Amino acid sequence: MACSWLAGEKLLLLVTVMATLNLERGADGTGTGSLVLPGCPDKCGNVSVPYPFGFNDGCFREPFSVYCEDDQAVYLQSRKRLKVLQFRLSQGEIRIQKRIATSCQTDGHQWMMTDGGMVANYDPYFTVSTVKNIFVAIGCATTAVIQDWDMYNNYTSGCVSFCNEDSIEDKTQCNGMGCCQTSIPANLRAYQPSFLAVSGVDYTAVQKFSPCSYALVVEQDWFKFNTSYAKSREYGERYGIKGRGVPLVLDWSVGNQPCDQAKKMDPLYACRANNSECVNAANGQGYLCNCSSGYDGNPYLEGGCQDINECDDPLLYPCKGGHCHNAIGSYTCSCPSGTQSKDPKNITCTATIDLIIGIGVGSAAGFIILVLIAIFLTRSFKARRATKLKQKLYKKAEMKSNRSLNWQHHV
Repeated sequence: MACSWLAGEKLLLLVTVMATLNLERGADGTGTGSLVLPGCPDKCGNVSVPYPFGFNDGCFREPFSVYCEDDQAVYLQSRKRLKVLQFRLSQGEIRIQKRIATSCQTDGHQWMMTDGGMVANYDPYFTVSTVKNIFVAIGCATTAVIQDWDMYNNYTSGCVSFCNEDSIEDKTQCNGMGCCQTSIPANLRAYQPSFLAVSGVDYTAVQKFSPCSYALVVEQDWFKFNTSYAKSREYGERYGIKGRGVPLVLDWSVGNQPCDQAKKMDPLYACRANNSECVNAANGQGYLCNCSSGYDGNPYLEGGCQDINECDDPLLYPCKGGHCHNAIGSYTCSCPSGTQSKDPKNITCTATIDLIIGIGVGSAAGFIILVLIAIFLTRSFKARRATKLKQKLYKKAEMKSNRSLNWQHHV
């Protein structure tokens, strides 16, 4: 079995190397390469399926095969099919859909529909994300527990939610009244939620206003509590065994060795692209591959990490007040002529001393010129005014003289 697996890995490596010839590149070395091997489908329905995942023979790296159902939905190939909502390649995450566990009271009798357990069949490659998920219980007489199904671990946790009919009106916080929550431990690969009965609780009375209890592992950013969840059967009908389920996030990793050991295993080492980096898994065993800073694409393929143009995204790659220049794997910023900055990427460019002096000298010279023009205009105005005054006085004197002569002549 081991020899067959090794031969398959070598064959897969050969196919991966051939993928280099089919990756698209721009003339300047930038562009986005394919996220799958040549000839392999990259989508099922509206879900993109990047390598090392794949659903055709020769299109995936063991054990990351997935199942495409009727070209509409993607499922992991596990003992209990898990519907995939999204692959997050760079984060090493898969967003899946899982139905919740339900326990309801009907005429004093309790019945349970439990489909909230999840078994990751690819140990140790898949783990429940401790950062992105929480364990939630909903109901007004609910004691819910989550237990680890992994034979090598022994983990049990839970939370308690109690309330009366009036205490959950218009509640939106999951704080123990109608809803409670707790965190998920690291390295959790298989779990089972369940419910415990508490002596002394009148479940018959509670079922009149809160007929069901729910337990679920759910993506934290997605879950928002609403009072109606604890007061009706609607939540179970929507997300329970007959419903569509809720989203949760799985972490995944390659192999079971850390980076320093995995790098010695070429050609089985998964980070095939130049300008890619190995990162030890934060949750569970093994490692992940990421494109180096300044590159994007699929680090699991030869030639899969391509240069990005940082200048196209100034919010992510700032260049405050300067001119952005793309470079292979990086970018630079330069200040406009006459300005400077110790760090033009993050600090706004300001005027240099020479520019300030130049502006000052220019301003002073301009001011002096304006003063001289003002003096010239003032003197010119006064001279013209004096000339006009003289002319006016001369005319008055001449008119007076003419009148005197006319009078003498008349006499």
